Amino acid sequence: MDSLVGMGLDVEQHDGSRAPRGNIVFYYDFASPESYLALEHLAKSIAAFAPELVPVREADLDPLPWPDDGARRANIESIAEGRDVLPLVWPADFPDIDTTDAVRVATYAKSIGKVAVFSLSLFRQIYAAGNDPADVTTIYLAAAASEIHPRAVDQALGRDRVQQDADAATEAASAAGVTSVPALRIGQRLLVGPALLADAQAVMRDALEGYRDA
Repeated sequence: MDSLVGMGLDVEQHDGSRAPRGNIVFYYDFASPESYLALEHLAKSIAAFAPELVPVREADLDPLPWPDDGARRANIESIAEGRDVLPLVWPADFPDIDTTDAVRVATYAKSIGKVAVFSLSLFRQIYAAGNDPADVTTIYLAAAASEIHPRAVDQALGRDRVQQDADAATEAASAAGVTSVPALRIGQRLLVGPALLADAQAVMRDALEGYRDA
């Protein structure tokens, strides 16, 4: 399994020895720029806790409607300005972008231990290059950066089993109470929304304390 550690990022190391291994899960969708910023932040601040990364389709989670598109973009841009991330470039069709194939290939990448590097690469293709995730070329570019062969991408897109695994992950997220992304589950505690974009390290520490106390 790949890790958020050692991906050419400045990662702050923390003592994760008491963390509930196997019970820390980060849910995200490539249609969500909030997920992009949260994953970048996770990679740089709490990677030592090694959360499991689970790509899902937010549209199938019955999420609440997002606020006005202009206000949402302004909020994301404001947050990004204070982060060490590439300048934002909005995809032409945002927010109406189709991430079905993106989630499918990310699910395949997870099966071969490359979900972290692939997901970050694809997020950057979408929100730092403005590329459409529904265009397979965008997926090929992210795959190449992740050392995943184009043939493997084609096979992932053509296999019913990969789609079934992607569907199962989204259904499991819904069963766990996830209705929108990004979301971080620690044990039975679910964290969703602005806190994940504000201070992931503090959120993780607080949540772990609550997990241990329980």
